[in-house]
Amino acid sequence: MILISLLLVLAIERIVAVTPAWQLSHYSQHYFGFLAKQNWLSASMGMWSLVAAVALPPLTLHLLLVDLHSPLIYFAVATVTLLVSVGCPVTRNLYRSFLHAANRGDLEACDLYTQQINDGYDCKSLGQTLVWLNYQHYGAVILWFVAFGPAGALFYSLGRTMTQHLYRNENPLYEQAAKLMWILDFVPVRITTFGLVLMGNFSRAFPVWLGYLPDPAIPARSLLNQVTEKAEDVRPDSVNCSEEPCALVRLAKRNIIFLLVIISSLTLAGQLV
Repeated sequence: MILISLLLVLAIERIVAVTPAWQLSHYSQHYFGFLAKQNWLSASMGMWSLVAAVALPPLTLHLLLVDLHSPLIYFAVATVTLLVSVGCPVTRNLYRSFLHAANRGDLEACDLYTQQINDGYDCKSLGQTLVWLNYQHYGAVILWFVAFGPAGALFYSLGRTMTQHLYRNENPLYEQAAKLMWILDFVPVRITTFGLVLMGNFSRAFPVWLGYLPDPAIPARSLLNQVTEKAEDVRPDSVNCSEEPCALVRLAKRNIIFLLVIISSLTLAGQLV
């Protein structure tokens, strides 16, 4: 059932133009507004209050699903939850516009789209930003969904959305949210980067991945950037500005396919249902 939900959601997300009503960010803004009215997002609130705010909707979803005795309803709810949790349509549209501009040789437009995509992300290049977004909106969500079901996918996605919301509003709680995301990303980013090692240049990337493995302090984004840089030997080019992002996006897509293959194998082996 996990594998079917994943394949169905990824197919829908690729084929159908996802409207805002099918994105978590559409609903989370109302939730954050409610939290602000209850003074849950004030600077005086601590880490545990923030965790409770993020965990409340996933916990409610989990309690509702526990009482369900219909596999069909569970499958439908899990699929819809995953659908609203994955994807980043705004960035995808910007990236498509970037590629169109690159094909017609409009470097000024390419630079404009690059700035919009990179806005708020501390990455060395457009390609690394796209790999990071692919991880946050696909890889990590998939891994949380496989490990903890729809409530897990919602918990990670809501934590990610909360962190972005606090960052954009310069809320002092952003530092606490960043610590929470460090915890949520700790295992998924190491699994994802290992996949990048296998899908990319193994001899160059594996020593980097192995060297950072016992280092718990390294931020998830830094680890992903370091491994990606070695896994795909490509550098930003001022003439052919689309070469580096296209190469890294292909690497990220291969990694998602690799994750699906592993999930399929575990499903066939009876380890996942």
